[in-house]
Amino acid sequence: MTSGTEFSFRLFDGDLNNFAHSETRDHIDGFTITLNLKHVTRITQIRIYNRVDCCKERIVGFTVFIKEAETEVNCGTLTEEKLRYDIVCEGIGYKVEMKAVGTVNAVNLAEVQIYGERLEMDRSQIDRVLMTKNMAEGDFLLLSRLHDGDYQNYAYGSNPSSGFNITVSLRYTSKISLIRVINRHDCCQDSLVGFTVYIVGPNGNEIECGTIDEAKSDYGFWKEGTGDKVEMRKDGFLGLVYLAEVEVYGSAAEIEFPKADIFNVYMTSDNNHKKALTDGNPYNIAHSNPGLTSHANGFIISLNLKHITNVKRVKVFNRVDCCQERIVGFSVFIKNQRSESEVNCGKMDDAKLEYLLDCEGTGNVVQLRKEGTVGLVNLAEVEVYGEVKTKQIVIMEATATDARAENPVTNFYDGDYNTFHHSITNNYPDGFIITVRLQLAYRILLIRVVNRNDCSVCEPRFIGFAVNILGPSGEVTNCGTITKEKLYYEFWTDVVGTGVELRKEVAGYVNVVEIEVYGDLIGQNKINYKGT
Repeated sequence: MTSGTEFSFRLFDGDLNNFAHSETRDHIDGFTITLNLKHVTRITQIRIYNRVDCCKERIVGFTVFIKEAETEVNCGTLTEEKLRYDIVCEGIGYKVEMKAVGTVNAVNLAEVQIYGERLEMDRSQIDRVLMTKNMAEGDFLLLSRLHDGDYQNYAYGSNPSSGFNITVSLRYTSKISLIRVINRHDCCQDSLVGFTVYIVGPNGNEIECGTIDEAKSDYGFWKEGTGDKVEMRKDGFLGLVYLAEVEVYGSAAEIEFPKADIFNVYMTSDNNHKKALTDGNPYNIAHSNPGLTSHANGFIISLNLKHITNVKRVKVFNRVDCCQERIVGFSVFIKNQRSESEVNCGKMDDAKLEYLLDCEGTGNVVQLRKEGTVGLVNLAEVEVYGEVKTKQIVIMEATATDARAENPVTNFYDGDYNTFHHSITNNYPDGFIITVRLQLAYRILLIRVVNRNDCSVCEPRFIGFAVNILGPSGEVTNCGTITKEKLYYEFWTDVVGTGVELRKEVAGYVNVVEIEVYGDLIGQNKINYKGT
């Protein structure tokens, strides 16, 4: 709204009893109300609800438009006082605008409803947005606001000398058809004037989409081009830049592989923030132990995948605010612990903000590794893409020697690493047995047992447990025995079974977070019987 924007949300909150109101009474240059749609829409009807208690004349004279980039459809002018206006008007656009020219007094309005059909334009997934400089003293978390879907918040930055860049990194290379830039709504909309928008391809080739030449609430750039980035640039800039949202629309220009599940991260040393590498937030960082400025035997970052995966791509996000050179020299590997093999995906041999490694290999670990003496290490995020090769087998039921009521056996096959099973007492002279049953016979390839990580005295309780596969005819195959405390244990096998057993002859307290079984179904079909 030209004024009174802090109350503009009332125009689309679904409540017909409240209203939005202009902040001032005299608007000598007219008044505009703009409603930004989240999707390009084929609009068929606009319904406007006036203020109920008084002042219905204030909306008379406004003209309604459907707008798309530089084109617009005039839907007509409100020429009389009414409680509700039903405007039948067809047009394709991503915003509806109500505008009055000349001197306009106070403005009030209750609700605007827009009806139509969303056009099938895929919105490209944005991984990260970067600015030349962020104002929050290195707090780059603000930049996530530029692709959070919330038009009410904003990010801001400044460059006191030469030029300003905003870089939008897409998850996949896309055939882009539309770029939308949403300005800050409450002030400072002139800060984007002068920026030019580009589509940037994987090889660095650029397509210019246009330049922002006036202060507006949002901008649409219809331009076709293939790219994995969108950039906004302004040369010779001095001052502040404000921006609410960037949206990129198009279709994938490459095969989109699903993102692999990562269940554990290991670093040679860390500052207790290693989970930042896989939290989906490429703005925060994991860091090696700040007290260890030198690692004489090299440095390893291992990401354990939940499933055995045909990995197709690894994407590495570097730290944004400084120290990008610390990851230089690291190589990326896909490791298969079953076959004890690995595929070298390449080396990060120069300091960049992002690395994209298209690499094919089957494994359950992605590892970043650097040999020799390594100093401090920091990294923002690692994403792994590929297709699951060996699926997790559904556990039909489970039993244990006993369990606390508040920590039942169902906790170790609920998929939640934050819950656990716990025994009732700390003395089992006749042993302790945990059994999980599968619905059918499977060729079991991997058994993973996940330990507690919140209790130092609890972690050794698994030591001494034997892990067995229970066969279809009652045979028992031993996969190994747990001999030391770890956060998780993996047993690689190739045995047909209908269940898994953990057994310890003499036990104290027992607790287990999760038991996971992976493999392939043996050729059996469930028979449906009809009659007797």
